[in-house]
Amino acid sequence: MIPPGTLPEPADQFLTALANEIKAHLADNANTQEKVSLKDDERVRVGDGEHPHEYLFSCTRWKDSFESDRLLVRPSRSRRPWEYATATAHPDGKILVTTEADLGDHPGNVQLRDDVTWALTVSETVDKVPVP
Repeated sequence: MIPPGTLPEPADQFLTALANEIKAHLADNANTQEKVSLKDDERVRVGDGEHPHEYLFSCTRWKDSFESDRLLVRPSRSRRPWEYATATAHPDGKILVTTEADLGDHPGNVQLRDDVTWALTVSETVDKVPVP
């Protein structure tokens, strides 16, 4: 195993490039990506160190493909970076969004989109690769 911090130079540069790519994806407006708009929010639980924040929203055009633990969320008119989230559709048509991000007491309208950054997170396992 490679001890942390002792990766060869190309690997360190590769990990830096991956981190920069993830940062760019989270900052992107995602104008060409499919999104789902949510409205009529209600905070269900205030997050703390052990539990994420939970919000309940209405959605007029929910797509089952968005019921996932690999989503990004942010207020609809925001230019802030996207935040990691999960979403679950309830039988009453409400959508439960869970996120570590504090969207506030009444975030208003938010958007969800697929998280493509999860595929770039190999850096978490690189130092667990055995050295030949």
